[in-house]
Amino acid sequence: MASQQQYPFNHEGYIKTMLNDKLKIKEYDLWLKATPREKNNLKARCERLGVNLPIQGGTASIMASGFFNNIRESIREGWKQPLQPIIVVHDSNTNYVPTSKIFEIRKFYDTYYTGYCAGYGPKIKLLFDLLAGDAYECAMPMKMIDENTIEFEGSAYAMTRMYDKIMNCKDLKVECDTKREDLVPNWITHPILRFIREKGTQVRRDESKYVVRFKKIG
Repeated sequence: MASQQQYPFNHEGYIKTMLNDKLKIKEYDLWLKATPREKNNLKARCERLGVNLPIQGGTASIMASGFFNNIRESIREGWKQPLQPIIVVHDSNTNYVPTSKIFEIRKFYDTYYTGYCAGYGPKIKLLFDLLAGDAYECAMPMKMIDENTIEFEGSAYAMTRMYDKIMNCKDLKVECDTKREDLVPNWITHPILRFIREKGTQVRRDESKYVVRFKKIG
């Protein structure tokens, strides 16, 4: 770590990632021009990036390759609606996925993301958490119980929206262990209380919690 901390200072502000990509640390140029008072903070920042960027910079490239591979494979498999990226950052990926593929998506990601990335570069096995919902703010943790059974954990508001998507999909025949009418929201309606509970980020606040399983039949 001590050697990596000094790497930017010994290489004119450059570092190399685990994939041998060469990156310039902008803080190094600021450090060169800084006043004595500013130099300590910028030096500490350069030292941190000297350790962090070789790992994170390389991993981000591997993950981006995996994210693209998912899209490529959905096209190759002939999906009517291939994966469509909405939000892609260095450590997560949000896609539009056809409802008809919901029972297959975990295995798909295991194969074409984790499996693909494990054969790339330093061969890191990148695991992931999978969330699904009919909208970004309704994304719920999703578990694959077996090849025909999926489980969601979330509020009644999020769950009923997903319930309607799955149960009304013409390409799926599914049964659910919970009736739709049994999914009852517990709304926080007072605007100030809702703001405090949600820290100002959500218009709606449903405090209910459910665990629901869907099973593909036929």
